[in-house]
Amino acid sequence: MLKEIRNRPGGRLAAATKPLPGAVTSKNSAASSTVLAIGPFTLNPFHASSCGASGTRSRCGLIPNSPHHVDGIRIEPIPSDPSAIGARPAATAVPLPPLLPPLSLGPEDWGGLAAFSPDGTRIVSVNNADAHTVACVWDASSGALLVKTATHWGSINSIDFSRDGTRFVTTTDGYARAWETTTGKAVTPPLGDTISMFHAAAFSPDGKLILAVGEGAQAAVWDVATGEPVARLYDYQSYGNASFSPDKANTLWQTLVRNNTWVVPTLVAMRTIGQQREMARKDPSELRYLPSVLRKNWAPEEIEKQVSAKVASWYSAQFQNDLKIARSMHDAGVQMMAGSDSLDPFNFPGPSLHDELQLLTEVGFTPLEALQAATSQPARFLNIPDFGALRPGASADLVLLEADPLANIANTRKIAAVVVRGKFYSREDLDRMLSEARTAANREL
Repeated sequence: MLKEIRNRPGGRLAAATKPLPGAVTSKNSAASSTVLAIGPFTLNPFHASSCGASGTRSRCGLIPNSPHHVDGIRIEPIPSDPSAIGARPAATAVPLPPLLPPLSLGPEDWGGLAAFSPDGTRIVSVNNADAHTVACVWDASSGALLVKTATHWGSINSIDFSRDGTRFVTTTDGYARAWETTTGKAVTPPLGDTISMFHAAAFSPDGKLILAVGEGAQAAVWDVATGEPVARLYDYQSYGNASFSPDKANTLWQTLVRNNTWVVPTLVAMRTIGQQREMARKDPSELRYLPSVLRKNWAPEEIEKQVSAKVASWYSAQFQNDLKIARSMHDAGVQMMAGSDSLDPFNFPGPSLHDELQLLTEVGFTPLEALQAATSQPARFLNIPDFGALRPGASADLVLLEADPLANIANTRKIAAVVVRGKFYSREDLDRMLSEARTAANREL
């Protein structure tokens, strides 16, 4: 079972599986004797991972954002000692040849997510050409483009195959739609109106229904043959919140502790979505560092289309619930790391991590524990001891502050200088870089 995809500093990446004995499987895969090994990648971030099987041979792939590129992947047999998987130090990593050339429609194609068909013979990917988003079907052996769909209205944010692989369904923020794998022709009209802000969709096992979920814990089911909705359920997660059991939760937390499972709560992401409508009207200064296309997409009138007042209210309530859950996990000793899930609207890269550290202290972390959640804890998780430590021989990547963060975690924002790979950047250097970033952001793309 594919358990972890790990992104290492310096562009190195490793994947590890730690399967349960006798239960080694991968999504959409009938094979049970394979493990994914990954070498250096040239591009990130990675948007999707996918697995499929053809006969007894399993194929797995990671597809980065731009361009689509399955790079550095090989299939290995499961060793006799599963605990040894992924235990090799980074220094022994060997670059691996790509299985496929880039799956790209051209130099302007900035890519997106992708998925293998259940039998591993096809790859459906999100591609962008001439500012239009389409789903493309590629031959998984040769990388040849087979068909592509009509233009989607908006960015595609999920792909799922029917069990027999003959159809796939895509979602954008505004709708879901099913397509024929062999022809790229639409099977259904756009399925919308019942959900705002689609997140994902999937076929029923018999392929006759499509279930989609969206913002604000909405869900709906459509009949594929007619394109008509047959069921709706609003605010389904609120039922789960209302039935929350501290005893059951504590049992789960102890299981996470025993299994050495790590959690990244991304509290700031949930809080930000609840505040997006208000933040859009305030025009925060961080917008100056973002490209004009993002600033336009984050304008108040656009945000209000994407996030209704009801959805914002739900996220604000869910944020309060997540604070309680994060505190409960921390009290139980669950290992946690800091992450912010930027770049959702107004969840700015950089400042959002400082916000997350502040929120961690609000759920019971000491300032030291919050700092460790962003430094030494990720290094432990990734098994890279040269990072997240201040000692001779460790990686020379650090931030110098003007005030003690152990006295007040907000002092992490008072940055005096930064050292990156041994190169010193003074406050003046950093201010100059910020000025250059503002200038670049204001150039029209």
